[in-house]
Amino acid sequence: KQLLIVAIITLLVGLSLLIYLVINIAERKKYERDLLQAKFKAEESDRLKSAFLNNLSHEIRTPLNGILGFTELLVDERTEAREAQSYTSIIRSSSKQLLSIISNVIELSKIQSGRGKLEVKKFNIEKSIQTVIDTFRSEAEEKSLDLITNYSEKDNTGMISTDEDKFKQVLSYLIHNAIKFTKKGTIEVGYEENRDYYQFYVKDTGIGIKEDNVKNIFGSFTQGDARSVRKYGGLGIGLSISKSFIDMLKGKIWLESEEGKGSTFYFSLPKSTNKDSRT
Repeated sequence: KQLLIVAIITLLVGLSLLIYLVINIAERKKYERDLLQAKFKAEESDRLKSAFLNNLSHEIRTPLNGILGFTELLVDERTEAREAQSYTSIIRSSSKQLLSIISNVIELSKIQSGRGKLEVKKFNIEKSIQTVIDTFRSEAEEKSLDLITNYSEKDNTGMISTDEDKFKQVLSYLIHNAIKFTKKGTIEVGYEENRDYYQFYVKDTGIGIKEDNVKNIFGSFTQGDARSVRKYGGLGIGLSISKSFIDMLKGKIWLESEEGKGSTFYFSLPKSTNKDSRT
């Protein structure tokens, strides 16, 4: 009987040891997988940031070279008045482009450092949208694009309580991208009212986005297609900033896209945003 008890105890100890080893091996394997995944994410993040910095360098040099080059021509005594007017227009356009790049980088820095804050107030939706659209009207006309609006039947009555500046910035990013990636057709901006929130959208008839790229389109330093980046330029942070702003405003942002046919970006915002919200 004693031998039987000893055998049972020995068996139980052996089983316990075996279970411990199995669990330990499983945990080690999980730890190794997590470590490899973290390593991959870190390497991918470094790669994206390096690509971003290279792209940023290129994006800054392009308008800066335009400003410097045409400024030199502008001060040349041989430059005629008609040419000077054209050079001034190019310098103004390049300056706006450079300012936009710098503003985006500063905004991204604020978001990542947690220094972003909300200035919530009540404002008229249609008037705010129209203000943004007016800034893009000439840009759309230069490409012969129709920039149209589509509101509900309650035009000029929609009121929302949120951060108007951030609302306008998100809308500006989406309209700017729509114009940039659309060769012909229309850019449509609209919204509809629901019970507790408003749903906005910017629809274009542009190049669209590949299905594989849709899931990462709102990530930091990412863009839809490397070939599109080389062709159309940009830093790949506008949508990331938009996503951060929408999150701050307690909303959602998503898209529907078909390559070669166009994209529709949606975002929803509650009718009233908490004033105490922070990044």
